Amino acid sequence: MNNVTLNGVEQNSNHQWHQYEAAKKERRSMQQAGVSFTETYEQFISRITRELGL
Repeated sequence: MNNVTLNGVEQNSNHQWHQYEAAKKERRSMQQAGVSFTETYEQFISRITRELGL
């Protein structure tokens, strides 16, 4: 994981946040195309943030 230390506090790099935004866009695009998911949006967000370490 790429972390940056700023003022003694470890912070996630922008890379993880870009991946997070990309995942949300992809899911939205798939939903608009008619794909249905068994995972709720809240579960999705929880899983993505956990997997990305956010």
